[in-house]
Amino acid sequence: MSLEDHRGQRDKKPRTHIYKSTATSKRCGAFLLFTLSVLFLSGCANTRAIPPVPTYTSAAELLHILATRYDTLRSLQTQARITLKLDGIRENRATARFHYHSPDQLRIDIGTFGISILTAVANQNVLEVYLPRENNYLVGQPEKVLQALTGVNLAYYDLNQAILGLPNLSPLDLPRVTRFLPEQNQVFLELDYTLWKRKLVFDRRSATLLEDHILSNEGKRISKRLLSEYYQTGGFVLPKHIEIHQGADLIAIDVKSHKGNIDIPDILFQMRVPGDVSRHDIE
Repeated sequence: MSLEDHRGQRDKKPRTHIYKSTATSKRCGAFLLFTLSVLFLSGCANTRAIPPVPTYTSAAELLHILATRYDTLRSLQTQARITLKLDGIRENRATARFHYHSPDQLRIDIGTFGISILTAVANQNVLEVYLPRENNYLVGQPEKVLQALTGVNLAYYDLNQAILGLPNLSPLDLPRVTRFLPEQNQVFLELDYTLWKRKLVFDRRSATLLEDHILSNEGKRISKRLLSEYYQTGGFVLPKHIEIHQGADLIAIDVKSHKGNIDIPDILFQMRVPGDVSRHDIE
């Protein structure tokens, strides 16, 4: 079957019917959602091999460390194994490969037993997702596309930060900080985002994140993320084991390898889909 570039697909008249996710697409979307949502956060269990950061005594200093830690990271390739449970039921494992190019290009390929189940490409503020089993092609803003797939509100996720293995925090978040509590081995940080709240626990020595809890304003937990087994590669500190808990859903990601600052061809960030694909523009 011939393939054509996604630009050609944009020129075609979009399908007018509303996209309705199936059980298969929900599982695929869940893989993508949870993969994105855990990879932009960092945590730590084995941090003794990680060099300490300069002493910090305030939220402003901590946010500065987090914002500048990966300034020289221009590209990243990651390979990982994913295990997913939906409603407490064990699903088949899948493998994932991520390609990131600073500042805003991201490609994710997810498959199982050598068969592709999902390809996603993000450029700036547009996410394209191709589901080959259903021959569906979704295009739109990242949070809206993922919500169409999963039914989950993703407003608190930052797709451009997803592949970096860092919390999506910057000095611009300082006015949101409501609590900064340093203890002997840990630092507790809380932030208020109008529609939700965040409670974070950092390893004090390495400034890596142990836990990130996202709560509703009523105090109900929306999501919990745990990351561990940090190691240093190419001058960058990155996690190898990642978990995310949302209700009865759980995903575990075990990173096989990270390669930073490698050459990634631009063609990888150009989505290619079959000519007879069913396109859905998500608005």
